[in-house]
Amino acid sequence: MQAAMLKPVSFSSAYASVDEYRLLTSTIRSRAADAHGIFSMAGPGGGGESEGASEDESESESTGASTGASGDEPHLPLRIQLRGVFIELYMELRRYGAGPRIIGFRNTFENGQAPPEAYVRHVRDAAAPSGIRRTQELPFGGHRTDLERAAGVRRSGILLGRRPLGDAVMRLHRNRDPKSTAHGMLVLSVMLCEAARFPALGDAMSRIWMTGGRLPDALGAGNSSKRHPSKGVGAPKKERGPHRGLVSTPYDLRFPSWGSTEQERM
Repeated sequence: MQAAMLKPVSFSSAYASVDEYRLLTSTIRSRAADAHGIFSMAGPGGGGESEGASEDESESESTGASTGASGDEPHLPLRIQLRGVFIELYMELRRYGAGPRIIGFRNTFENGQAPPEAYVRHVRDAAAPSGIRRTQELPFGGHRTDLERAAGVRRSGILLGRRPLGDAVMRLHRNRDPKSTAHGMLVLSVMLCEAARFPALGDAMSRIWMTGGRLPDALGAGNSSKRHPSKGVGAPKKERGPHRGLVSTPYDLRFPSWGSTEQERM
């Protein structure tokens, strides 16, 4: 069965407000739910995987869900405008709780049409969307661990926010080398796909949409805004337990270091 191509979603990132970013992730979530006739991409019960699941376990489950499908998952085109630059991302809306992922992209004109010389660059573990003739395979896969390995940086070390999203768009538009392209796809995957799949994660990232930062910054800002006055300076100290319930995702967001950088290696 041929995969369905859904109606494109458009987003102008240069001056987008945090509300526009939230609307975008909400739209991706609802389009995926409509495409599969389900209420939530996070699995039965809408709560996602258990909080204690590790990143490796989550990634293997996502991989299995993707490869175990029949290959007819619908594709959602997302057209992003950054001043005079236009690209079209192709999101594979996977089933079985795996959530969406970016499988390819190409440069376009303002009206969404592709230049005659434009190729759809797609990850090597997914075919290009049907009906597209000019394609080129990227030298890495589309799962998060594949992107981290190709980019040479972990998810906890990348910058997120409005400006980093624009930088990621430029990386894909130029497509100068696989490492830079993988870095751009990793940023977009976290800010679009993961934020759409896990609303609480999207809320955390919306706190750094204007200022920019890393996920630990977003989570720290969320915690400080909820501090009770009795927990301020001079308050009795209590033994700190493990952080729980920060974000309802299967990933462990207790990052090992606040000083991680984009040069953090695997």
